[in-house]
Amino acid sequence: MPCSFSQPEMYARPRAPEFASRKPYSPFKLDVWQLGNNIWDFKVASTFHSLSSLDMTNADPGHRLGAKDALDRLRAVVSAVKPESLLIKPGVLDDHDHD
Repeated sequence: MPCSFSQPEMYARPRAPEFASRKPYSPFKLDVWQLGNNIWDFKVASTFHSLSSLDMTNADPGHRLGAKDALDRLRAVVSAVKPESLLIKPGVLDDHDHD
């Protein structure tokens, strides 16, 4: 069954702030917000903290980065990462880590 924003119970992802106004919005700014949320989830779950310089989830779409600026900043952040900083010491998972 297709998902609709008019049925929020059918949509599991966080919804962009502009949906609350029910006014026309820029789908490009919404895409930036969604990508920013996904990057935030990744940042929280990893040690890749330099992503905090990206302001892609501003609640006001007028102050949110545009797609080109967001991709340019993301490219700069990723390009500045030293490959050795991505190495993570292996560890052993206990039985609780599989839940």
